[in-house]
Amino acid sequence: MTKKTYSPKEVCRLANISARQLGYWKLIGIIRPAQDLRGSRLFYRYTEHDLDLLKAVQKLTEQGYLVSRAADRIKSALAGGEEISSQSLLNLIGSQPPTRPGSLPVVPQGMDIFQKRVEEELVRSRRFKYPLSCLAIKVDVLPSDNEEIFGQVIQKVEKALVSYKRAYDMIVQAGRQEFLWLLCQTTEEVARLVAQRVPQMFPEREWFIGPLRYSIRIRIGAGTIDSSEQTGAELLARAKATLDAAVFGDKNES
Repeated sequence: MTKKTYSPKEVCRLANISARQLGYWKLIGIIRPAQDLRGSRLFYRYTEHDLDLLKAVQKLTEQGYLVSRAADRIKSALAGGEEISSQSLLNLIGSQPPTRPGSLPVVPQGMDIFQKRVEEELVRSRRFKYPLSCLAIKVDVLPSDNEEIFGQVIQKVEKALVSYKRAYDMIVQAGRQEFLWLLCQTTEEVARLVAQRVPQMFPEREWFIGPLRYSIRIRIGAGTIDSSEQTGAELLARAKATLDAAVFGDKNES
């Protein structure tokens, strides 16, 4: 009986990943699809085993693991003739990293993982010649004297931001009231459009928690680099500089 296989479009839908993710994961050796040559055209077919691995890697990235770590584990297993399953991949890479108190498990290890992800995206950007952008977002919470409730409000903001991001972008809480949003394969113009839309993601700017009313104010900075000439540090510096300018401008107006 012939085993069922899937087209790239089908496997993207079933694994809940983008075509870009699939292409990159194939490039770095996470999966090795069968090749079907028909005339001058080459088609890729994916097995159930490929699909399981893709789902496992997607789960790991959602938990904050780097794709490169999963790829390294798979390559070493295949080189040793080992048959690796999705469950063994999860077990061998390790359990879910601990989360910080009061934050969502978007990037459990904070800025360390975010900065490594920026460097990974720079490699891809240089290879495929596309720009890389980042948003720096500051959230002021008023009043801010109750740390526990402040954390609850920031958590609401983080949850809303994450619900709008693309699957291959990344958001991290970079400080007590600041977030960084890595926009992969994004031009300066598009980054500015996303920045303009961020406040619209919060139709409710006020919440009642107990007897008190809490409000938020959001400022955003956007930075973009030419990946062939600039570094990840320059990308973050640009985003933070435009955020600082927005905050400074607000202070001068008040």
